[in-house]
Amino acid sequence: MENRIIDHLITNVKLYTGKDLETVGLESEYENYKVSFYGLKEDNYKLVVEDFGLSINKKWRQYYPNEMQTELMQTKLIKAVSELQDESLEDDQTDEGVQDLYEYFGVKRFNFY
Repeated sequence: MENRIIDHLITNVKLYTGKDLETVGLESEYENYKVSFYGLKEDNYKLVVEDFGLSINKKWRQYYPNEMQTELMQTKLIKAVSELQDESLEDDQTDEGVQDLYEYFGVKRFNFY
């Protein structure tokens, strides 16, 4: 696969597995090319390539990434994991910082409904 296509695909990957940290997966499509890869928490997010290829006349042609392309995907995956962990940490801190004002002032909620 040409480097310009790989660069475009890797640069524009999107998270497709949600905010779950157990499995973090990224994918991208450009013209008829597609790349998708993921990592599992239990394997320390070691890269697993699902799709890396091209669709021609509704037939899939699978390619195999070279070492540089594999490193790019692994770097992108680790960056996505780091961002998800940061988001998760922020969410946890926000939840802890929210205080129930009804409880704080000793008021029962059902008195207002």
